[in-house]
Amino acid sequence: MGKCPGCGTWDSLIEEVEERGPQAKSRGSAAVNGKKAGAVTAQLIADVDRAEQPRIQTGIGELDRVSGGGITQGSVILVGGDPGMGKSTLMQQVCAAVGDALYVTGEESLHQIKQRADRLGIVTDGISVASETSIERIAVLIDTMRPRIVIVDSVQTMTTEMLESSAGSVAQVRECAALLTKVAKSRGIPVIRT
Repeated sequence: MGKCPGCGTWDSLIEEVEERGPQAKSRGSAAVNGKKAGAVTAQLIADVDRAEQPRIQTGIGELDRVSGGGITQGSVILVGGDPGMGKSTLMQQVCAAVGDALYVTGEESLHQIKQRADRLGIVTDGISVASETSIERIAVLIDTMRPRIVIVDSVQTMTTEMLESSAGSVAQVRECAALLTKVAKSRGIPVIRT
């Protein structure tokens, strides 16, 4: 449906996922001060361990600086910018610096990724590449491989099986980004999206 039956405007409808089952019913339940009231718990900020978590150093001075001294475990970073400005190139350089990396491309072929690496003189040992757009398959791949860092280039090309809309729609980008965030936080693996 392209036209809203209520207000009559075109292209104003947004597809959303309706939650079903036990997870939907438990939504909103929480706990305070460590006391459970469902699946979610919280603790006082004063009780949070202040021990520094090791950050992943990229060796790219400005990137390490803007990320607070390196990439934090389990963080989700969005690298934005105009097409052709070098986001994919920067991400391949990050993979080379970190080592054990998974680079998932939805826009380019594996051949194009390899050509860029060769052109830049990037040592590709430890960098795995996958050409995939299904966010569910990417989540399984991350669980299977457990890399130090994941690059998803780009989130606008990803789709989830929960929605029927096309890649790049607001609903698809939102749901795919949410799943990537969940994977990053639960596994402690940083995910960078372009």
